[in-house]
Amino acid sequence: MSFNEPDQSTQANLGVDAAIAGYMTYMQPFASQAKLSVLAITNGGLPIGLVYLRNFMTVIDALGSQVDFYAIY
Repeated sequence: MSFNEPDQSTQANLGVDAAIAGYMTYMQPFASQAKLSVLAITNGGLPIGLVYLRNFMTVIDALGSQVDFYAIY
């Protein structure tokens, strides 16, 4: 699993670009060895929550990165 609530200032507190860089550095190298989860977002309103996830996934998809499941709680 990746970052916990990077869109929340009291949790991982990462901008989308920093979360992408972290995912590519710390998660993507394990793509052939494990199932990878994208970050778990908050249920907050704009600009966090689903908007943050959508922005993250747009770039991750364009990079061709592996995403096997979403962390939802």
